[in-house]
Amino acid sequence: MAVTVQVNPSTSVIHPAYNPIRTTASTDQSAQDNYKMIVYVHRDPSGDDELVATLRYNLRPNTTAILADISKITQSFITTDISNVDDESTGFQTESNDYESFMCAFQDYYGSVPFAQGGLASGSTFYVNNAAFRYEEWNDYQHYQVEGKQNWVDTFDTTASVVSTNAWMSGWDNTHTSSSGTTGLDPDGLTQSLNWLPIKAGQIVNLRYRKAGYTEGGIYVNVYDSALSLNHQDGVETSSAPSALAVRSFNVGTDELNATGGLSFTINTDDKYMAVCWYDPDIGGGGATIRRGSPFLLFEIDHTPCEKYTQYEIQWLNRFGGVDSHVFSGRPYIKRENEKSTYRRNAVTISSDGSTITDDLNAIRTGTAHTRTKTKYTLNTDIIPGWMSEGFADLASSPMVWWRRTTTAGSQLIQINPMVNMYEVKNSTGDRVFNVTMEFEMDNGDQRQRG
Repeated sequence: MAVTVQVNPSTSVIHPAYNPIRTTASTDQSAQDNYKMIVYVHRDPSGDDELVATLRYNLRPNTTAILADISKITQSFITTDISNVDDESTGFQTESNDYESFMCAFQDYYGSVPFAQGGLASGSTFYVNNAAFRYEEWNDYQHYQVEGKQNWVDTFDTTASVVSTNAWMSGWDNTHTSSSGTTGLDPDGLTQSLNWLPIKAGQIVNLRYRKAGYTEGGIYVNVYDSALSLNHQDGVETSSAPSALAVRSFNVGTDELNATGGLSFTINTDDKYMAVCWYDPDIGGGGATIRRGSPFLLFEIDHTPCEKYTQYEIQWLNRFGGVDSHVFSGRPYIKRENEKSTYRRNAVTISSDGSTITDDLNAIRTGTAHTRTKTKYTLNTDIIPGWMSEGFADLASSPMVWWRRTTTAGSQLIQINPMVNMYEVKNSTGDRVFNVTMEFEMDNGDQRQRG
């Protein structure tokens, strides 16, 4: 008697936890009484090897196999680490809370009084992260797994070409894949009309990416002036990189780059544009001949402080499991809503012997149990290009959104609740510019004392 694993979740990609993660196994004992197959789900199989779920499945009709979608199990162990989002000097980080490894094992289960019988058939270790692709993106992801193209994973090939145009875990469409020569590091055809993502000086810009199973690599930064002439160019190599699949992060905001050791330059007010890519430093001896392993991400730096309105920097978990941000610099509105709960007081007194009843006409019969203040903020962007609407669509649907509040004591991330029920994605051809309005409320209510 034997169970055979037929389909194992791909071991060469990191799976989005909130999309189906399917596995199949077949048996030669399908004719047995009360047959079911047990699926054991193990977390961290190469470490603690924790058994987190034991599931029983019926065979699919007219087959000798079961089909199991274990995403509801695996997503329970995935979160997003934000400790590095508000840190100006972290450099490279492995976001160990952003992904987990799992393995499934299978066993026959049957009999007049059913019980587990026979040996176990084990699948291979696979990885999951806190992502929720749109349906069409997930279908593309599945296709690339089948074709062996390893889309959505940062890697490289021997021809120095870009392996994937979607490797960054970013909801913004600010990528540039054109390259010159054989190195792929010097972007050609740069113009102001490309999708330069506007960022403010001092804004946190956290880049995350799915790392393939190699240890070398780094982040390469090209900085240009307002005429797109190159001002600076340098890279930072990663150290102590994990050898297996992982989620990695690196902050490329102006303050974070200036605090990062290893770069030969600092960002100043003459720097207007920035192109960032993943690279392999071991090809060609470094310098201008190193090889690009990802598309460029394009940024336009705004050094002008906004003195007219208060700026609000908002961070959010995007659908790929990364963290995106935007500074809302348009006119904000603050609204405070007050709620009050009351109770009835006893406004009647009696004499000491109980012979007299008196209504206290001057007593307050309605008392205040508590009051609560809710603060709601309405934020507006400046005029922005239509292509940015997809990124804001991720903000509208994100389950994790933070306001990065800056005070004299430093900055902190405060959980907020976006109040968005509908979001319109602008047509990038017909609607060249528009602005976005977002309302949110603080995650907690402020209660006052009893009356």
